Amino acid sequence: MTLKGSFFSLVLFITGNSQASHPFESLPSNTITSLSSIQSVKQKMLKADKKCEPYLNELDIVKVTYFGFDNKKHDGILLVHHELSQDVLEIFSILYKNKFPIEKVYPAGNHPNVTLSYNCREVAMQPGRRSQHSYGRAIDINPLQNPYVKGKTVIPEGSDHNIDRNLKLKGQINHQSLVYQLFAERGWDWGGNWYDVADYQHFEKRANGEKRNPFGYD
Repeated sequence: MTLKGSFFSLVLFITGNSQASHPFESLPSNTITSLSSIQSVKQKMLKADKKCEPYLNELDIVKVTYFGFDNKKHDGILLVHHELSQDVLEIFSILYKNKFPIEKVYPAGNHPNVTLSYNCREVAMQPGRRSQHSYGRAIDINPLQNPYVKGKTVIPEGSDHNIDRNLKLKGQINHQSLVYQLFAERGWDWGGNWYDVADYQHFEKRANGEKRNPFGYD
């Protein structure tokens, strides 16, 4: 879930003051690049938050093309664990070809509907337990259309009316959607299948084939 632990402190470090001059902009579309190969970005991320330093060496920069809510072509950046980079590149390529709409893909930010992967943080409401986002092993897609729901808690703010999975919203995810099918085919888990919480925006693929207990007892 994006907003429950968004790393706002990383926004300027990752994006820079001028997006046009950022190293990410020079990367070709639909490519995979090791984060360690762009030391200027990696070092700025370390300055912002050292808690996830051990995981940065395992991250790739995946530059994807996506079909925006404005019905136009866009490029976006996802920071992903290197074992999952090819999965992510393939999935987003197919989503683009099929015009599955995504509002914004960017590695950090305070936009309420940003699709992102790496996020150095703890699991929501579970202090001390590190989120799969910290390892680049999870992706949140269109959070406003696919909110995080636990009891009366719905995040992001203003997404309460999007809880129903049958609303046919632009960018919504359910069991019939292409995005769900593509992740499931590659062994990713969907937060919408969990019983203790419904994290409709969230897909994850843990190391060594491990799975989250759908009842939340892990």
